[in-house]
Amino acid sequence: MKKEWFRNDPNDDGKFCVWYNFTKASLKPKINSISLCTHGSIGYSKFVFDYVTNWKSSISVSLLIDENALMGLAAYKKFFSCYKTMSKIVTSHIVWKKSETTPCNSNWIIQGFFSLPYTKFPDKCDFLSYKDFFHHQLQYPYPPNTMRNIARNGSLSNIHLIADIENHFSENAAILLSKIAENVTEKTVVGIRRFEYETNEANSPKNPKILKELLDAEKAVQFHYYSAGKAHLIPDLDTWLNYSIDSSNPITLNPLSYPGFSWEPQLIVFHSHPYHFEGFPIRFTDQQALPYELCRANANFTIVSHVFSFHEGIKRNATDSEIFQRINSTPKGEAVSSKFTAYLNMKYPKTEKVCGGWRNKIKPQN
Repeated sequence: MKKEWFRNDPNDDGKFCVWYNFTKASLKPKINSISLCTHGSIGYSKFVFDYVTNWKSSISVSLLIDENALMGLAAYKKFFSCYKTMSKIVTSHIVWKKSETTPCNSNWIIQGFFSLPYTKFPDKCDFLSYKDFFHHQLQYPYPPNTMRNIARNGSLSNIHLIADIENHFSENAAILLSKIAENVTEKTVVGIRRFEYETNEANSPKNPKILKELLDAEKAVQFHYYSAGKAHLIPDLDTWLNYSIDSSNPITLNPLSYPGFSWEPQLIVFHSHPYHFEGFPIRFTDQQALPYELCRANANFTIVSHVFSFHEGIKRNATDSEIFQRINSTPKGEAVSSKFTAYLNMKYPKTEKVCGGWRNKIKPQN
């Protein structure tokens, strides 16, 4: 199915097109199981193949392309067929920006496929043979919240774990989370702790025991601890670790008061929960918008034991390109932020004091 996509304002210049179910999982998940909803440009689609090695449940992924991305998309499709697990659990949605040359019609993609030099593709199913085909630089800015929302909208189940495409989840994450899935309701969302670890470590922190060893050795930290620690901070880490290390302990949910607008947790949400407010430039409070709106909607936040995600490499500061990108995107970010504030105050007029202000110093009154 191909369609236009816009959620906030049909007059925005950011109209996108979606080819839903470009690949569709053959196994239909239970309606109240948890789907992993992730997103990225076609250049990052290689990480989907990593996900299927540690996430044993439904995956819905939105992938952004432009006119020069067809080789990467064809490689994704061809390499996709190499993995039986991919075809069983992964549903892919292709997204592009609407223009005169890339209308909301898949014909330009299909016709483009016919002209590709397929003889360059290797016959064997070896990722190293394909990796160069995934290199691609987008011609326009990445729309993070649009991509998150399309992945959610295309999910085959009612419960959505919203995650970045470069993450990995701890062992048996899908199985463990299935035990608390019924607790994700219109009133309750679940947060998952995030960590990052040194690139040169031989063992990734795939379970709480290894994670604790790396944390104690200062070879792992809470996600973006040095570059944006407040945004990902979840208290009581030691208590959580000591409980989660014992696999005989049942998986639990512990309540957490919303800490303020800068918080950007990794969340499991219900299908009826709000979607990310669209239009924010990447790294300009784009991720923070959903948890803040959930607070304004009187949702309860909880943190799950035993399960976490991890990212290779410890980020100690922003790169020059990220700093430039942030400065360059500030005017648009401020404009979208004003629209978001007006939307919130209209839809949730009674909860600003409870959650604190959006992007100001007014603290939540929990």
